[in-house]
Amino acid sequence: MTYEEIIVQHEDRIGMIRLNRPEKLNALSARMADEVAEAVESLSANKGVGVLVVTGMGKGFCAGGDLADMVTPPAPPVEFFDWLRIHGNRMIRTLHFCGKPTIASVGGPAMGAGFNMALACDMILASSNASFGQVFIRLGLHPDCGGTFFLPRRIGTAQACELIFTGEIISAEKAYEIGIVNRLVNPHQLEDETRKLAAKIACGPPIALTLAKRNIYKGMDVDLDTMLELEGYAQSVLTQTQDYLEGVSAFKEKRTPRFQGK
Repeated sequence: MTYEEIIVQHEDRIGMIRLNRPEKLNALSARMADEVAEAVESLSANKGVGVLVVTGMGKGFCAGGDLADMVTPPAPPVEFFDWLRIHGNRMIRTLHFCGKPTIASVGGPAMGAGFNMALACDMILASSNASFGQVFIRLGLHPDCGGTFFLPRRIGTAQACELIFTGEIISAEKAYEIGIVNRLVNPHQLEDETRKLAAKIACGPPIALTLAKRNIYKGMDVDLDTMLELEGYAQSVLTQTQDYLEGVSAFKEKRTPRFQGK
């Protein structure tokens, strides 16, 4: 597929999606949202890809929804809902339910829907010049693209309420301090550090990673007994894989395992 508003690369088992509207700080258009969803689906289906990275070209990660691309106020409610459902929400669902680990690499502003796109990924790495904001309230709006789902789960309801109710824009340091960001790095090291983490994960056993990711999120909504059953099921499946045999052999032979997703 030919992409117009993103750049898609695949190298060393890392699938890279680069938002590519730098002149608008990668503001999210309907086309970009659709292209991100399609790229995630394509990379997820590629057995040669072990991990996905989403990042932005230029000085921003994503400035949020491009108001010029969305409906002009006052718009009929169904029109705005359709924009989200058809484009924004499809992208968020695809990212969140992707069976492979996902990393957001944030090197600049991540605002509104852009912030929530990053939150839809499993991990966030940020440079010290990144910033984050649930800025919807400033426009008289409610968070979309999963903000009220992802943010409280990542940092708790009290912190999420403060960010959403005030629309405050916080620094990368603050985001790291309260648990939004996994790692905080110097701007010139962001790409290298992202690749190091991605490469480390991409070398892992694909089936085990998929099941672990699924159960991590499942565990936030069910009780302990349910999770113990799900973990037992996952382990019983994984002990039948070639990757398990390879992992045991590598451990005994004191070498690095070579997992193949079989």
